[in-house]
Amino acid sequence: MSASELEREWRVAVKTLPGHDVLAVCSGQRCALVKDFVRKDKEIWVSTPALEKALGWKSRFSPDRSSVSFAFESPEVSTTDSPARVGQLAPNFQVARLDGSLVSLADFRGKRVLINSWASW
Repeated sequence: MSASELEREWRVAVKTLPGHDVLAVCSGQRCALVKDFVRKDKEIWVSTPALEKALGWKSRFSPDRSSVSFAFESPEVSTTDSPARVGQLAPNFQVARLDGSLVSLADFRGKRVLINSWASW
């Protein structure tokens, strides 16, 4: 699917990352990196399966495969303790604030969150 069509028809932002061989695709509050794309002339074409995986979409093609539509598919809840992968929702967790009160990732649902983790050792 062309990047211009994704932006125009599906309101998906498609951005190149200078110096990297990946794209950033964002739909609503969900952003992910996509490696499966090609450049043809001045247009960027993104793989439909890559979009499904990155944005949690389910694609539905017309019978003659001349057009495609997308529907959001809610992420499956994993019962394992495996870490989240790029494009998946982060698992909920709690941390203590400087005043000792607890805050959880779920408190920020629907908002963009930057997690900056570091250590001084």
